[in-house]
Amino acid sequence: MLIIMVISTIITISLIGIFSYSIFKGRLLDVSNKQLNIISREATVKIYDVAISSIENERIDKLDETTILLRNLDKFQTILNYTEKDVFLPLNFKGSIYLTDSNGEVILHSNSKEEGKDYSKKEYFKRILADKRNKIMHRENEKDIRGMLAKVATSGYGEYVKDDKEYIFNYSKVASLGWIVVLEAEKGIIYKGAHKIGLIVFSFGGFAVLIVTLIAIVIYKKLYKQEEKLHKFATFDSLTGVFNRRTGLKLLEEQYNFCKENNYKLSICFIDIDGLKTVNDKYGHKEGDRLITLVSDILKENLREKDIICRMGGDEFLLIFPQCNLRQSINIWSRIESEFRKTNNELDTPYKLAASHGFVEYSQSKDLSLEELIELADNKMYKDKEMNKKDRLDY
Repeated sequence: MLIIMVISTIITISLIGIFSYSIFKGRLLDVSNKQLNIISREATVKIYDVAISSIENERIDKLDETTILLRNLDKFQTILNYTEKDVFLPLNFKGSIYLTDSNGEVILHSNSKEEGKDYSKKEYFKRILADKRNKIMHRENEKDIRGMLAKVATSGYGEYVKDDKEYIFNYSKVASLGWIVVLEAEKGIIYKGAHKIGLIVFSFGGFAVLIVTLIAIVIYKKLYKQEEKLHKFATFDSLTGVFNRRTGLKLLEEQYNFCKENNYKLSICFIDIDGLKTVNDKYGHKEGDRLITLVSDILKENLREKDIICRMGGDEFLLIFPQCNLRQSINIWSRIESEFRKTNNELDTPYKLAASHGFVEYSQSKDLSLEELIELADNKMYKDKEMNKKDRLDY
């Protein structure tokens, strides 16, 4: 049972780790996409604000993207640098942020080697360019969230593979100007967060399961010991260790029914220890208990393995001989009486070991009921006691 509990604990801890990782893996990817969306929108809004400020302050009459771009390139670079270093990287994202024109040519990039390249042929970027939902430039109050969102023409997200690495990307288009802010992040880096969370949950969950298991083991041991004690108390005689009356009669009934159904013979023997009352009165109940124990030990040592012995109470015992006729059971009793005599010679006690007995055999030809069988054995035991009373030593 203990091994099963340990194995169950290991399996449970493993399942907690796997389950936690799988849940947080998908959840983190979803959250990461939302975070990238927020970051790209904020960068886009800042670029939009710089562009509008340039138009208003420098009185540019025509919405000339090239002029605006050239005059604010450093400011746009600062925005991207800030977004990457102070917002993008602290969130444990590893990837890049860049600004392209409406045709997919890279204007600014976190990796300067990529600047000037044409991304329009990249499969994932084709999806960005295909999004034509540009809006007319708005100038609502910046405190109004709808005004801030209007600064972003449109946005979206997706996934792609590059150099055997999986990436997620999010893009936002600057309203009316057609510039595109793109953020890319490695899935593997994001999943490290899931690994960490899974490990934390695994550790705490495993620790909790381990504690619960240890508590369960302690409780189980206590309950098992208690149950064992109750079972022992309900099954065995506390003094001699043989079956008690209730269990003995139950086993006798089982053997009786089995022999009756299969046409086997069954022998039983009622035993009453001679002189127990006298020993108790003269030498005390402790010595009387010793006498009972000595007799029961001899009975146990000389019975066959399949024979059954139970203490009916006080000085009375019942012997059950399954599939055994009267002659065979009497031979077994002869060995027991021989052991009584041997023990009497060896022990230096003021009393002798002896017991009255009554044998009865069951067979289908006699067809005795179980109650009749027990009563007959009891009567024979009392007859034996009366018959040999004078011949046995009076203590």
